[in-house]
Amino acid sequence: MSARKPPRLANWLLNHLGTARQNPPLAGDLLEEFRTGRSAAWFWRQTLVAILTNLARNVRLSLWSLTGAVIGWAAQAGIAFALWRFHFPPQLPPVVRTVLVALLYGHMFWRMAFRRKPPVKGEPSVPEPVETEDQLDWGTDMVSSFCCSFTAFLVGYCVFALWEVFPLWGFVLLQGVWLLIAVTIVLMPDSDPGPVKMP
Repeated sequence: MSARKPPRLANWLLNHLGTARQNPPLAGDLLEEFRTGRSAAWFWRQTLVAILTNLARNVRLSLWSLTGAVIGWAAQAGIAFALWRFHFPPQLPPVVRTVLVALLYGHMFWRMAFRRKPPVKGEPSVPEPVETEDQLDWGTDMVSSFCCSFTAFLVGYCVFALWEVFPLWGFVLLQGVWLLIAVTIVLMPDSDPGPVKMP
């Protein structure tokens, strides 16, 4: 007799949203309970509770980073709106855009062809230091997130503006996507080894 399999999407969400990596015993317990006769609706409910609890924990631990990233995005959005309103920077001529696309593809090909090889098995690797909540300086964390968010998105806007003139709805859509990206980058775990595979 084969073991019951949990709902595929719920299992994928549990594995890929960091919950199974940050709390492997919880993921194992959910799977074991499901295989002993719990329903698919129960598994979905428990998965959503685990994901929301994990998200709330990440918000609490990353509150200063999240605040800095959102403030940086808001400052960038204000400046970018002023630039958009006055059509600055001006759009590049088609020839220059074609050359830039060729350079970008050339760079991507170069990086793929000559990328650094992973270390050979047996070579010692230096583990990165793990920071605990007590070791983080909230001011530095907030300023760093602000600077990264502000700079990256303002440069991104300028690149888009050089490339294409877009209407107000396009500007609002772009800024909305960037806000979502800023929040996701801060809240998602970044140094996990990968998802725990649950059969």
